[in-house]
Amino acid sequence: MPIPSVTRDPADDYLVALARAQQVDAIVSGDRDLVEAGIERPPVQRPADFIGLLSRS
Repeated sequence: MPIPSVTRDPADDYLVALARAQQVDAIVSGDRDLVEAGIERPPVQRPADFIGLLSRS
């Protein structure tokens, strides 16, 4: 089955496909192509932002 193209870097698309298949709440990555892709499901968060969310919980 082909993986849909959702980022500038086709090598990153499998991460989004895998995250969607596993229904994760977020992708945590510093990869610029993933962060700037504007993916809403699941959202992509930078590591520092994710740690900030965890520390507020």
